[in-house]
Formats: sequence, structure tokens, C-alpha cells
Amino acid sequence: MVCVGLPKDASIVAGTMPVLLIAKDIAIVGSAVGTKKDCDEALDFTARGLVHPILTHGTLHDINDFCHRMAEGKLPGRAVLKIAA
Repeated sequence: MVCVGLPKDASIVAGTMPVLLIAKDIAIVGSAVGTKKDCDEALDFTARGLVHPILTHGTLHDINDFCHRMAEGKLPGRAVLKIAA
């Protein structure tokens, strides 16, 4: 999740159950720059199919190889593992 801008009441962010975020290793990244129009334009790029993520596909059997490649900085994009049929 990426939060753009700052809320008027900081307790909104603080009230997001930090224990749950830590337990599930969820990251919330914020940016104080940008406007609602900037966000709308970015989402429009995605809606028009102009965003193409780099994905490396594999299975659960590939996890050790993916971890090594990621540690070496040799895994492009995000790894997607298929774990069920």
C-alpha cells in the first residue's frame, strides 16, 4: 500500500493496528508529494493497460533459487510462485 499525502489527523495512520502490520510483514509507504490529480493520472495509466510489471514466474520448488538470486540482486521484478494446482 502506498499512501500519498498526509492525513489531517495523524491518528488515522497510527490506528491501523501496527501489531497486525508487523505480524503480516505489511509495509505502508508514504509520500508527502503529489496531488489527487497525480494519483488519478497514475491509476489511469494502469486502467489503460500501460503498466507492465516485470514478473518472474516459478513454483514452490524454485523458492531457494529465487531467494539466492534475489540476495545477489539478480532476480528481475517480482517473483510469483504457483503453489497450488
